[in-house]
Amino acid sequence: MKDQPDLRMHRWSDEEFQAMRREVLGTWPTGREVHLDEAVAYLRTLPPHQNQAWVLKQALTEGRTVMQPGSLSDLPRKQAARAGIALIDEWIKVLLEVQNDGQADALPTNLDTHTRENNYQMAELGIEESRREGSNMINGFPVANYGIQGCRRVREAVDRPLVVRSGAADSRLVMEVAWASGFSDVPCGGIIMPTSHHKNVALADSIRNWQYVARLGAWYTEHGWPINHEVYGGLSGTLIPPSICLSYIIIDSLIQAAQGIKFVSPGYTATGNLIQDVAGVRVLKRLAGEYMARFDFADVTVSTTFYQWTGAFPHDPARSYALICWNSMAAVLGGATQVIVKSVQEATGLPTAQANAQALRATKAVITMLCNQKFPDSPELAEEMHYIEIETRAIVNRVIELGDGDVVVGAAKAFESGVLDCPFSCWLPIANKVMPARDAKGAIRFLDHGNLPLPAEAVKFHQSQLEIRSRLSGKPLDFDLTQADVVAASEGRLIGR
Repeated sequence: MKDQPDLRMHRWSDEEFQAMRREVLGTWPTGREVHLDEAVAYLRTLPPHQNQAWVLKQALTEGRTVMQPGSLSDLPRKQAARAGIALIDEWIKVLLEVQNDGQADALPTNLDTHTRENNYQMAELGIEESRREGSNMINGFPVANYGIQGCRRVREAVDRPLVVRSGAADSRLVMEVAWASGFSDVPCGGIIMPTSHHKNVALADSIRNWQYVARLGAWYTEHGWPINHEVYGGLSGTLIPPSICLSYIIIDSLIQAAQGIKFVSPGYTATGNLIQDVAGVRVLKRLAGEYMARFDFADVTVSTTFYQWTGAFPHDPARSYALICWNSMAAVLGGATQVIVKSVQEATGLPTAQANAQALRATKAVITMLCNQKFPDSPELAEEMHYIEIETRAIVNRVIELGDGDVVVGAAKAFESGVLDCPFSCWLPIANKVMPARDAKGAIRFLDHGNLPLPAEAVKFHQSQLEIRSRLSGKPLDFDLTQADVVAASEGRLIGR
């Protein structure tokens, strides 16, 4: 596209949005089926409880934690590692099982690889081959290829909100089809998606693509179908210090809100240390609201999402259940509005619907048992909250300064200088200078904070906590420590040996 909107935080004009929209809808025939007025008329026939923004707002108001599974499959274990759900009727069966047997509060739809890469021709061939073979031959659901007609079949077959779990740098056509079909949520992030899932994607392209999705979602919200943006905090999924997670999701939440999104759910990634996770969610709730108000987005409803462990999972189902339930406890005690639930089959491939349903029921039991309990305040919790907060403020405020008040401009400069960084990211432009490790209690600390603008007080604290572990274990503070911590959870422990 020749004339793209300037790369900054401003809300796109109708002219800028419609110019890009004409191009997006022309990339595959199903795009021509999308007509906004017709879509709004259809969406007005759907009940509120099938809308994720409504469900999360209700849960936030009532102080409840709702559940959503992560990846879904219906295949035997020997196939699930290489394939997903390509056929509509089979996908509906999976969703119904997770809805009815697993008691899920929202239902995810994971995109196939071809759709994530905007290769709709290959996705079409995958659908045709799946029909011919009577088996799923692609690893997800090709939303754009099925179009409004196919996706509304899914919408009308289930009774929970539908969520597109994308992971793509460009989901514009997918979300055009999805929003018009009755989906109401998507994990997103213009700066987050490259860091999390991509190797070479240009930051400017990713930011603009997700600004488009937000601008589209704002239009639907303004016309009666509220759209929630779950701002994905998983990043590389490996030993993410809380302040890095919070900095990313606050910045991307602001970018989404600038386009008119009124419902955001920034997502915190579990560390596995209970005090650190409770502290992280509490600080997120405070700072997300504060920065929204600072940029005049006080009318945005901010819920919080908690991601269960995103690193390597145990092969042993018993240990996996322990990890799932432990994370569920942290989500509830931290006050998260939503928890994204893993399964005991994470270590070996895409989980089956049965495995997801079992993990959801286990999580539901934890939520129910803890619903009237509060995590007690303590000096340890206050200390953890203090350092997460001052570190997050330092990073976010530096990004704002670099952009002279514009976080889009600031984020671009921050990646260049290492002010924004993430350990173990596959994205080539990132500095990758940050190195984490766990302390003696299992909290994630900075072994090397790279160029992050952390306060000297925080750097000293992290170093002191790691030195305690080094002294107790008799091992030096080096990469071997980090390497052991990366695989520890998969071995049924938090701290590496």
